[in-house]
Amino acid sequence: MSFAPTRLRRRHFLTRAAITATITATATATAAVSGIAAIARAATPTPTPTPTGAKLKSLVPTLSKAAVGYIDIPHGGEVCGACIWFKPPSPGSTTSHCHLVAGPISAAGWCQAWMQRSAAA
Repeated sequence: MSFAPTRLRRRHFLTRAAITATITATATATAAVSGIAAIARAATPTPTPTPTGAKLKSLVPTLSKAAVGYIDIPHGGEVCGACIWFKPPSPGSTTSHCHLVAGPISAAGWCQAWMQRSAAA
């Protein structure tokens, strides 16, 4: 009796089984990684531009004069006309407005939300 052919067939079978298992595991892992990457790409939100300037000011809610402590007179050297929230009168109008305060305001007024306008503004 010869045992050599049986061992070769068994060794051949085990080698093939190991190779098949390795290929299957590699393919499964690759598919899982690419699937996760696809899900991550789909779940990533599209960046939206950050509003600046007038667009940012238009997103700010309007408050009542009482809520911001508005007064029609200057407070020290601070006046609405020098504030970043001040909206000068439109052409042909004499009424000033504010991006924060509801209703007409005086350019010589003041409120607690006052912030110095930069020289470039």
